[in-house]
Amino acid sequence: MVRQGVRRRWAAVVIGAAAIIAGLVWALLAGGDRDARVERAGWIAGIEAALALVVFLVRWAWLWQVDRPIRELAGPEGFLGAAPPRNPRYVDRPDLVREAVAALRGGARAVALVGLGGTGKSTLAAAVCRDRRLRRGRWLPGRRFGSVTWLKAGPGTDPVALLTELARRLGLDAPSYATVEQARDAVAAILAGRRLLIVLDNVWTRGPLDAVLELAPGCPVLFTTRISDLVTTVGAAGVEVDQLTQRQALQIVGRWTDTDPVALPPSAYRLCTRLQNLALGVAMAGAMAARGHSFDHILTLIDQDLRRVKGESTPAYEHATLRAAIDVGIDDLPTGDDRDRYLQLAVFTGRGPFPAAAAAALWYPLTEDRTRELLVELVGRSLLTVADAGWYVAHDLHYDTITQRLGDDRVRAAHTALLEGYRARLSQQWAEGGWIRIAAEDRYLLGSLAWHLVQAGREVDLVQVLSQPVWMHRRLTTASLPDLLSDYAHTTHPLTQAIRRALGQSAQALTRDDTGFTGQLAGLLVSQLTGRLLDHPQPEIAAWAAALTPHDHSPWLKPLTPGALASATSPLQLTIGLTGSVEAVAFSPDGSRVLVGGRDGRVGIWEAATGREILAFTAGVNPVWRVVFSPDGSRVLVGGRDGTARVWEVATGREILAFTVHTDMLWTVALSPDGTRVMAGDIGGSVRIWEVPTGREVLAFPAHSDAVRAAVFSPDGTRALTGGRDGTARVWEAATGHEILAFTGHTAGVSAAVFSPDGTRALTGDHDGTVRIWEAATGHEILAFTGHTAGVSAAVFSPDGTRALTGGRDGTARVWEVATGRELHVFTGHTSMVWAVAFSPDGSLALTGGYDRTARIWDSAEPTWHRTARHLQKSAALALSPDGSYVLAGDRGGTARIWEVATGGEVLAFTGHTDAIEAVTLSPDGTRALTGDRGGTARIWEVATGRELHVFTTHTVEAVAFSPDGRYILTGGDGTVRMWEVATGRELRAFTTRIHTGYAVAFSPDGTCVLTGGGDSTARLWQVATGRQLLAFTGHTAAVRTLAFSPDGRCILTGGDGTVRMWEVATGREIVVFNSHVSLEKAATFSPDGTRVLVGGHDGTVRLWEVATGRELARWHGDRPLDGAWFMPGHSDEVVIADGAVYRLTLMGA
Repeated sequence: MVRQGVRRRWAAVVIGAAAIIAGLVWALLAGGDRDARVERAGWIAGIEAALALVVFLVRWAWLWQVDRPIRELAGPEGFLGAAPPRNPRYVDRPDLVREAVAALRGGARAVALVGLGGTGKSTLAAAVCRDRRLRRGRWLPGRRFGSVTWLKAGPGTDPVALLTELARRLGLDAPSYATVEQARDAVAAILAGRRLLIVLDNVWTRGPLDAVLELAPGCPVLFTTRISDLVTTVGAAGVEVDQLTQRQALQIVGRWTDTDPVALPPSAYRLCTRLQNLALGVAMAGAMAARGHSFDHILTLIDQDLRRVKGESTPAYEHATLRAAIDVGIDDLPTGDDRDRYLQLAVFTGRGPFPAAAAAALWYPLTEDRTRELLVELVGRSLLTVADAGWYVAHDLHYDTITQRLGDDRVRAAHTALLEGYRARLSQQWAEGGWIRIAAEDRYLLGSLAWHLVQAGREVDLVQVLSQPVWMHRRLTTASLPDLLSDYAHTTHPLTQAIRRALGQSAQALTRDDTGFTGQLAGLLVSQLTGRLLDHPQPEIAAWAAALTPHDHSPWLKPLTPGALASATSPLQLTIGLTGSVEAVAFSPDGSRVLVGGRDGRVGIWEAATGREILAFTAGVNPVWRVVFSPDGSRVLVGGRDGTARVWEVATGREILAFTVHTDMLWTVALSPDGTRVMAGDIGGSVRIWEVPTGREVLAFPAHSDAVRAAVFSPDGTRALTGGRDGTARVWEAATGHEILAFTGHTAGVSAAVFSPDGTRALTGDHDGTVRIWEAATGHEILAFTGHTAGVSAAVFSPDGTRALTGGRDGTARVWEVATGRELHVFTGHTSMVWAVAFSPDGSLALTGGYDRTARIWDSAEPTWHRTARHLQKSAALALSPDGSYVLAGDRGGTARIWEVATGGEVLAFTGHTDAIEAVTLSPDGTRALTGDRGGTARIWEVATGRELHVFTTHTVEAVAFSPDGRYILTGGDGTVRMWEVATGRELRAFTTRIHTGYAVAFSPDGTCVLTGGGDSTARLWQVATGRQLLAFTGHTAAVRTLAFSPDGRCILTGGDGTVRMWEVATGREIVVFNSHVSLEKAATFSPDGTRVLVGGHDGTVRLWEVATGRELARWHGDRPLDGAWFMPGHSDEVVIADGAVYRLTLMGA
């Protein structure tokens, strides 16, 4: 490569010189007199000189650009830090570096350095990162990389934690995400238009890879792995990293011994060959040779070790001599104490780099100076590697060896020694706050304390740590929610498992990234835990929740009503979001995991208890129509519309098998009960069956005259049930394809079909919304039941066969009693069509997936969001009574209802509207209710009896209000706000603008003014007596939909465009802006004493602000979209929330 560069430069010099000479000769010999020729030559010489200067400057700039090192985006010290420091004894492997660099510059989305452990993959990856050719673009900027970041993977790496760390490096302040997609979206937005090389070291499974692949067009991934199948499954360009050449191995030995490789004795050649020229083993042998051992002696020691371990259970590894070299390197340590201390480093297995401070704690009372000396000694013997300044890491093979040599009991004792060493070294911090205070002083311990406590057998200490809000807060602010949840995986204690469940359910609340979130996190964390555990059936857990307070004593909103949030004993609130509609769902055989397939071609596996994403991959089919777990849960079957079915390995995300059917689209895929056969139905009406081990097609037969929409095996695998768009369902012999019988009676296409668990009955659902139960042996229809208002898209029996779960195009999922056809429950959380349903193996949970891009888990025995909150029907308009005892709710069916806050019971219903009710309010004395509908009528009702008192016929009513004395009302809509006299029903005045107004209306406290909000982003103040406009409040960028006067009438609130603004009524001056960060504000009001402001958004967030300072006091985040929020009348520290349930909160610590 160097010679080629020299040749190119000399060729350029010769050609340039020849061109200059030719130009000058032509100038002097061309026609014209002598002066003309000289002048011409002068011009040409000047031009050539200028061109030479330009070429020089361009070359200089290019060389400067090339010589600049690629900027590294390093994380916190030692934690997923920068690329490993260059080893002074590193030997160039130019062919492999050139291959990887060429792939990266050629536009590869991923490049894999794949090989066995100990072959030098990580070192090679670091060399690729530093290669200057990655700065050269050959005039094509798209081939250059401006920066590189090095991320450490390893077994069990959480993809969300990985993306969170990447977001932190890219400049986001305290990022925190609940799902991979949420994190990918945030990181992708930052990377748009940037050129970043992402290095992922030591990849074992596909999850971390899928998390960082294709984040942005200019951000490829370079990763190292031992798993060759990962290369093909992600479509990476593979670079095989195998043993060194003999020459390279000798160069390493020569650099260790300061000897010219040519001068090394033949025994060095034999030693390298014995070690199979593997980089790690050669380096360790070189380190021993540098300390006076002869090569023959080292070779003898390795052979002796091989004989010693023969027959022992060693770590599974192809090259036993490398394990022997590690053993010999350990045994060569100068003292037995040093060997024991090195073996104790087994406590850091799988924890990534560890700091010198952690080693000092492990080896306490060894002095810090002696600790540093020993660490340097271990690095010098290739037993450790410097990961960053003051941070160290051993190779995986080193950890395998020392863990085995130490043994389980001594490993546990080493974990205990580490913890006791920290206590002794940080005794003052221990006295101040125990383990949590100590961990605050040490970044490593903060991330690994839970691991070390459980490994040391200290579950009592672990439970104490994990039950402290200060620990949760610290982990959330320094790491991420997935990191915190991983701490709770180390214990099965009831309290910690309840906390883990509650934290998982609170993911959306605890992973916000808006301004002010960090300052509210301590209070929000406690409010979420209290709301979910206050009604826990175990008294000790409920008592723990009741006693919670923020560790920093910040104000917070405490639920007064049990069940304000989904209980941690209920899985109902868990919602999994995807980028496309959910087309297929399934539970794992043990019920612990959820499998979801989407229209976007992605498949994800989630932990059912917490919603933590375990694995995500692109299935190679688009969209995914069906997903199925194998009987043992180790594999998943994915079928797509493109005519292929694929089998994937759950542990690695590796594709095992693919069936290409034909060009027709698949509608359904099923796996036989024993996992050996796959059945698929296509759009042409055919059914095909394959063998799983071989992919061989064993049967094909025409089943329906139109598309096959459902296909399933019988529980014993001998029959197949299919449903078609031709309106029939049929039973077939699975071995021959012979038709046994047909179920006829549906009036529309059959879109769902399934056998009962005992195989004696069949359930079918069709496009007209009917569900039918049949005798599987005779085809006799047993029962038909209706309830869905649109077609049935999915159906399944419960494991015991007593219930059926169906999903419909009406956006609901329904549970039925099979024996009677009685509808047991209706799940109404989805906002669009439900495409897929499944029962958990024990039948206690129901899983649904829909067009709204969510998969939801429900309690099949209790369909509501939670068991103890007071529920309302979903309402379009709500109002709280003046005494706070009841809520008036108007729905889109035209009915208004009175609900008692204390009991949640319906007290009264007002019927009479013929169109959707859009606005409601109550008179100041609470005796009358005012409702307005979309059809143009407003009605006043007597609250005590439900009697209709007055009807006002007007425009579309979008807002209503009573005057302070109750004598007048306002109706707003269609660009006009009208004032009416209640006693006579006479219209007194109209407040009109040229643009649409009337989204919100309010009387001033003294009744002399009217405030209106409209679609022109403006609020207007009108004089009641004259109808004259007094002021216009401008500043919003979207429609003003919420209004409120302060109790003294001197200030107003207006809400719209994600902000709530406070204005001075006398001057129209804007006083303060409260950012709600939600485009649709559902509530904005003053406290009764005027000192606080409540702002509620459609996303379920409620914020309390201090009027005097504009400071956010406290925040609440509900599980459901907010319908309404109010201060409790007469109480400035108590709030009433309506979000499908009604509950109360009280402000604590203010």
